[in-house]
Amino acid sequence: MNIAVAMSGGVDSTVCASLLKSEGHNVTGFTALMYDGGDVTVHNAKVCAQHIGIEHIVLDLRDEFNKRIIEPFVQSYLNGRTPSPCIRCNRLIKFGLILDSIIEAGIEQIATGHYAAIHRDNKRFYLSQAKDPVRDQSYFLFDLTQEQLKHILFPLANFSKDEIRNIATTHGLPAAKSKDSQEICFIPDNDYRGFIQDRCKTPDHGDITDKSGKSFKKHDGIYRYTIGQRRGLGISHSEPLYVTDIIPEENRIIAGPKTDLYKNGLIAGSINLMKQSAFNNDNVFAKIRSTQPAIPAKATILENGKLELIFEQPTMQISPGQAAVLYDNKSNLLAGGWIESAF
Repeated sequence: MNIAVAMSGGVDSTVCASLLKSEGHNVTGFTALMYDGGDVTVHNAKVCAQHIGIEHIVLDLRDEFNKRIIEPFVQSYLNGRTPSPCIRCNRLIKFGLILDSIIEAGIEQIATGHYAAIHRDNKRFYLSQAKDPVRDQSYFLFDLTQEQLKHILFPLANFSKDEIRNIATTHGLPAAKSKDSQEICFIPDNDYRGFIQDRCKTPDHGDITDKSGKSFKKHDGIYRYTIGQRRGLGISHSEPLYVTDIIPEENRIIAGPKTDLYKNGLIAGSINLMKQSAFNNDNVFAKIRSTQPAIPAKATILENGKLELIFEQPTMQISPGQAAVLYDNKSNLLAGGWIESAF
């Protein structure tokens, strides 16, 4: 089989390519240059491809990546939302533009080093969590379409990270000791506030208030704050204060006690249905952040097409702009959407 592997120069994608080649497939490595400073990724991927003995192709997607990922990322923070660029990148770039290029080259399948499993049931494709729950990346893949899923392979679904490291070491792969990739690839120092500041130049000052509107102090831009944040508020108060809400139309941050963070439910939009095609007060397990465990909830698709989730118990740190991803009790991905509000 002719298979393209999206290679980042890291251990996961390198082992993915090596395993597929050892199985007798005709493997081609593809790497996208997605942002200025991404040359190191391209170089490392090329070295790994040469070591494995496969052709390596580089795609320059910097303009499209900036337009589709970086600019919406910045605008989301300016709008008081907490974005998840990796999810957008998976749908629009890795399994969007890169997949399109692969198909144009006459290759029908793309494989990556993601930790997730793909299944097909009743003519629908869906994902389930990987064998290694710590490394599972299905949350970041919830927005993939049926058309995309039919072209995708995830060879690492049944491996643990330690097993992948051992395979890389045994085969002497250059990426054997490479560091795990960071969440936001285009911000290497993880200082997203500084990144946005550089692109916006002038801070848009506003107020930090309590929920009644009483002002505590001024802020230097709502993009510097996220729901649930405690550190960096700089407010002297009788009890610890957290960011409990962001009101972008008023350029206002609301701070309050931890109890104000707890919500009974949420509304999500732009729903992508995967294994399950409808919900009506169904029992599900919902992940509202990639690093948090799934929690029991009731899911309903409203008449306007949005998803309503009612949690079994009040939960905290629900951030507009993040994803709500639904699973069944066997860790199959049912659907997901983008959080718009909490109540």
